[in-house]
Amino acid sequence: MKIALVGNLNNNFSSIARYLLDEGLDASLYRFENEPDHFAPEQDMFINVLADRTYILPFCKTIDIFNGNLRSLRLEFDKYDLVIGCGYLPAWFSKIGKRLDVFIPYGSDIYSAPFFKFTLNPKYFIGNLIFSKHQKEGIRNTCFTMLEIQSDLTEHQILKIGLKGKRVKTSVPMIHLPTYQNISEENLKKLQFYPQYKALREKYDLIIFHHSRHSWFNPEDLNEQKGNDRLFNGFALFLKNNPECKAAIITLDYGKDVDKSKELISDLGIAKEVYWFPKQSRKEIMVGISFADIVVAELHGDYNLYGTVVEGLVCGKTIMQYRDENKHRNAYDKGLHPALIANSPETVYEQLSIFNNNKAFYASEGLKGLSWYKENIVLPFKEAINYILKQKNERSN
Repeated sequence: MKIALVGNLNNNFSSIARYLLDEGLDASLYRFENEPDHFAPEQDMFINVLADRTYILPFCKTIDIFNGNLRSLRLEFDKYDLVIGCGYLPAWFSKIGKRLDVFIPYGSDIYSAPFFKFTLNPKYFIGNLIFSKHQKEGIRNTCFTMLEIQSDLTEHQILKIGLKGKRVKTSVPMIHLPTYQNISEENLKKLQFYPQYKALREKYDLIIFHHSRHSWFNPEDLNEQKGNDRLFNGFALFLKNNPECKAAIITLDYGKDVDKSKELISDLGIAKEVYWFPKQSRKEIMVGISFADIVVAELHGDYNLYGTVVEGLVCGKTIMQYRDENKHRNAYDKGLHPALIANSPETVYEQLSIFNNNKAFYASEGLKGLSWYKENIVLPFKEAINYILKQKNERSN
């Protein structure tokens, strides 16, 4: 059975493609023409096993669905038994009258793109109106949507779409575990930032890795609020009350509020303890995380699993994030992954203090997080794909 995975935002589908290949399935990856370079498959592996299975899709590169060769798009994907997509693919499939088999959204493609945004520009007004209509219809008519329980804001948007297909309420394996187990010294030395990360580990007692996009200063969309400022304020409190602890934050020059974050850090007097690195490939990030003690994800939105969290889990690290424990408690049969819960400077400070006094305990909790990922994400995903393939076969016969 031939499977197409369309789009590689956040490197999600290059990971899934490798899992499918591991299972003996014939999987190919299509990248959107305008995807950032750091989402190229080779940015997430040391040997590109997808090199001869990756294609650039010249369609779907903008929300302007008046453009693009619709006949070519249909012919391209008629070759596949199963098409798994993200991003704007539902809109294009709606436009060509084809039902998408599986939709695995990465975020704004489900909570924002299906909803019309008013503009005074008549050209964009018509385009946005038609695109959002097709995106909503494409998602609504998708056979399977794979997405675990989200924040109340996002769940409200999903209700407005009105899914007709089955929703599989599980996350997907965003990281291919075998790629990051037992990385050779030879591969480590090929990475640009490996020496800097290693040097910081030797210098500090406590390293916090924070690679969430910087988006916290008056965001237009609350779904884009990451709560970065809460980390920096809480970290400043921790340093003030624990002067004997040599602690540092590693973060990335990524997001619209980088300058605001730098300004806040300077005002707090912690600039010397915050190290800025360029936006980089996942394999660089994963090695950076391997030298850290804590991975701090989003401290505002009520989400359980997403890229920054999973990257920390796979490296066996302690996660700090915000989620409503009661809301997500029953999402997985074996409970939630271990995490330090914080959503304010005060709770960040408290959790850092607790961690600093119990490092051995949290080191073991981090390893539990890695096991949790294997048992609750990787294995159920494989089962879900097998179920979907079986359903597809039964409908075809």
